[in-house]
Amino acid sequence: TVNYSVAITVEDSAVNTYTWNGETYTESGTYTWSGTTSEGCDSTVTLVLTIQSIGIDDASNSVVRVYPNPTRGVVTVEAVGVTAIEVYDVVGRKVATYNDTDRVDFSAFSAGTYTLRIRHAGGTTLKRVIRSN
Repeated sequence: TVNYSVAITVEDSAVNTYTWNGETYTESGTYTWSGTTSEGCDSTVTLVLTIQSIGIDDASNSVVRVYPNPTRGVVTVEAVGVTAIEVYDVVGRKVATYNDTDRVDFSAFSAGTYTLRIRHAGGTTLKRVIRSN
């Protein structure tokens, strides 16, 4: 019986952080993990990771307004040419995407803090929204 080594490459992306094999990564890069297969042969997995960083800077763009905030329901995004709104939870996971609208319905979301990535005619703006009880 001949058992062969295994070498694979995985490409993935995440927002802010990525956990793989017990390690948490915050920067894009190529990471390698070495181990053995169930047959005892060498195994290498290469991760090509792209980290998209989003931070909270509500003061960065005064031409974008989000209201009401805090909310229990629908918020309105006031900006010129809104094309997409992505909603991220407190740990940076994308939980919803809204296209070609200036409204986001938070009524189905749990209470907590969310980040909106708003794509509009002037660029991309991040805004924090609090979903209250």
